[in-house]
Amino acid sequence: MTGHAGRARRFLIYDVQPGAEPIETARLDLPAEQSFHETGGTGVHPIDGVDLIISAGFNTHFAVVMTQRGIRTATTDQENPLEAIRDYMLRQAAGTLLPVTGCDCGGECHGGDHHHADHAVA
Repeated sequence: MTGHAGRARRFLIYDVQPGAEPIETARLDLPAEQSFHETGGTGVHPIDGVDLIISAGFNTHFAVVMTQRGIRTATTDQENPLEAIRDYMLRQAAGTLLPVTGCDCGGECHGGDHHHADHAVA
């Protein structure tokens, strides 16, 4: 998993339904110039339409840009994408997701309790 979602070029897309195992439905492998770091988050992007991005880390600016695109964000310390999704779903069901849009750690957050998302894993 990418440590900084803004630089991610590979996205694993999962269909997540309550009570069912997440199913990988697509992989996006983007050229460097299509990373959010390079585009500044403007314009149409291949990731548009997902509900959530889970990553090992991102900064507040990334979370704000994703929110403007209608995409929720979450960080995870899980290295396995399926475990990251399962962990998110368990926290969501337990009502333990924090009501934040990102971390304020200058892009260096990796894990902790900044969770709130579920469909694409960067």
